[in-house]
Amino acid sequence: MLRVVVAGLNKDKLAKAVAAAGGDQVSVQALSDIEAALQVKNGQADYYLGACNTGGGAALSMAIGILTLGKCATITKNGERPNQAVIQRHIQDGVVAFGMTVDSIEETARCIVHALLERQE
Repeated sequence: MLRVVVAGLNKDKLAKAVAAAGGDQVSVQALSDIEAALQVKNGQADYYLGACNTGGGAALSMAIGILTLGKCATITKNGERPNQAVIQRHIQDGVVAFGMTVDSIEETARCIVHALLERQE
C-alpha cells in the first residue's frame, strides 16, 4: 500500500483526488505541511503532495526545509499541465515530495499517483 500525505491549499480536495486515483492501493491523509513532511522524513508516509497557487511556494516550502530540495519537485506551475515523463523521471531520481497548483489538483494528483503505482509493480 502506498502511503501518501497531502498538505497545502485545498488539501481535502487533494486528498480526495489521491484516493480516487489510487483506490484501495493508496492510503491518504491530509495534514499540515510540517506534519506531512515529517511523516515522510520519519518513514511514516512514502510520499508528500502539496498544492498552492504557484505550485512551488507554500506547496513545497516546508517539505524542502525538512526533506531537502533534492527530494522535492514542482510538477505544475500556473497554466501548466502535468507531464508524465517528467513525473516518472523525478520518481526515478528519488523525489518524494511533489508540488502542484490548486487549479490542476485532479489531473496532477492522478498522474503522480498512477506513476507511483506503476513504479511499485
